Amino acid sequence: MVQIFKSFQTIDWGGGKSTELFIFPETGSYQSRDFSFRLSTATVEIEESVFTPLAGVQRKLMVLDGEMHLSHEEQHEAQLGKFDVDEFNGGWTTKSKGCCTDFNLMLKNGAKGSLKGLTLKDQEKLDGEFFGNHFFVWVFSGEVQIHFGEEEYSLKEKELLYISDALSGRVSMEGKATSDLVVLDIL
Repeated sequence: MVQIFKSFQTIDWGGGKSTELFIFPETGSYQSRDFSFRLSTATVEIEESVFTPLAGVQRKLMVLDGEMHLSHEEQHEAQLGKFDVDEFNGGWTTKSKGCCTDFNLMLKNGAKGSLKGLTLKDQEKLDGEFFGNHFFVWVFSGEVQIHFGEEEYSLKEKELLYISDALSGRVSMEGKATSDLVVLDIL
């Protein structure tokens, strides 16, 4: 099944705004931490912040624009620029420095996932395969045409394509303008 999501709930947090793009199962809740995976974006508008502790959650955080330095107490540090990803345990004490827009993948209950950022230039094409029960394309900026099977979908800035219940498949994408995308596979 293919769905396109165009509107999302955005909330203020102490240092910017957070937008939940998708949560699974759809009856899940971030506040009560009853989800298998969650996709969100956030703006970080203050120079320094401390992350909310999320015990039992594996996190993958990607910077979409700007820069961020993450420091995980007694673990590791990471300097992130555009499309760089840091993977970490949500229960760690994590501090950030720098202002940016980021993309968050949160995983629980044995869910596994990968995310990749890419830029497609106007008229540039990309073909690929995906493997997972859930496949997503998030358009951070620009516009892209996506071909899956016999169907074609047009995605604009801040829209999310979701293909569910497809263990594998081929997808092709073509930029209709220079476009920044996040592509995710989740098992």
